[in-house]
Amino acid sequence: MTNSIDSHVGSRIRAARIARDMTQTDVALALNISFQQVQKYEKGTNRISASRLWDMADLLQVPIADFFDGLDTDAALVVPDLNNEGLIAARSIEGITDPDVRARIEDLIIALSRQAR
Repeated sequence: MTNSIDSHVGSRIRAARIARDMTQTDVALALNISFQQVQKYEKGTNRISASRLWDMADLLQVPIADFFDGLDTDAALVVPDLNNEGLIAARSIEGITDPDVRARIEDLIIALSRQAR
C-alpha cells in the first residue's frame, strides 16, 4: 500500500529525472542502487530515506523542497488507520503525564482489544 506523500515525492523525483534527461538506470548507477529501487521510489511503493532524498536532490540538481511542491498540506496531517475514536483516545492519553498511569491505561487498552477479537 502506498502513502499519498510517498507517491507525490516519487512522482516529483520522476519528473526531475526526466527533466535532466536521465534514465532510471543512470540514477541507479549514480546512487549505487538498482534501477528497480529507483522504480519503487518513483511509484511510492518504497519510502525514500532522508539521506537518499538528499543524494537524489544533489544528483538531479534540484532543492529537496522541490520534491514536496504541490503537496496538499492536509495530507501530511492524516494519521492512517485511526478513526475518530482512536484520535480522541490518543489525544486524551497524551494529556496524562504520570508514566505509571499511562502504562496502566495502555495495558488496559491492549487487554480489551485482545478480548474483542
